[in-house]
Amino acid sequence: MHSCLYPQLTPVPPASPLDSFFLSFSGYKYDPSVSPAESFRSFKRGLKRWNDWDGYSPSTWEDYEEDIDTRYQAALTKEFNLWFGTEDDIGSWHSLCRAVAIHPLPATCKLCRKAVRGRHVNIVDLIQWARGREVKEVKIFKTVKELSVYSYKKKRLYDKNQAGQGAVLRHLLRHLSVAYLARGNNHTK
Repeated sequence: MHSCLYPQLTPVPPASPLDSFFLSFSGYKYDPSVSPAESFRSFKRGLKRWNDWDGYSPSTWEDYEEDIDTRYQAALTKEFNLWFGTEDDIGSWHSLCRAVAIHPLPATCKLCRKAVRGRHVNIVDLIQWARGREVKEVKIFKTVKELSVYSYKKKRLYDKNQAGQGAVLRHLLRHLSVAYLARGNNHTK
């Protein structure tokens, strides 16, 4: 596992997409200094007590939870796009390359794409790092299996089928497997 120690170059906007998501629930006490993953876990734990916060009246509890999950994933996508861009331009690629410790910076978008394909990072951690909160460095995993184990264990999952992904984000997406859970025990996901 490698790390990136580059300083954060962009200040956090007053209300980012993730901030807006959490602040849209008036009954939830949101702390922007807490990681998005931990905030979402805390939010979900209290959800059954406060399910009428946003005035939404789902026909079933499952529909409501699915809607909340979809909205959170959409906020993660928008947050990534805010920090790393959506277009296939060298500025966006260089922002991402700096974040995932690719140096020297590749000279073209094509070379950036090639370099990024060889990196395995947790998207939620990357967003958290970009926000300049809690994560001091982006963990870079040697294999997709290592990334899968970490992501499921820490419950820091990003839906790779989420709409609105730009060119930059699509090159980081990996198929995570829960197969490691079956090793020598009866746990399944």
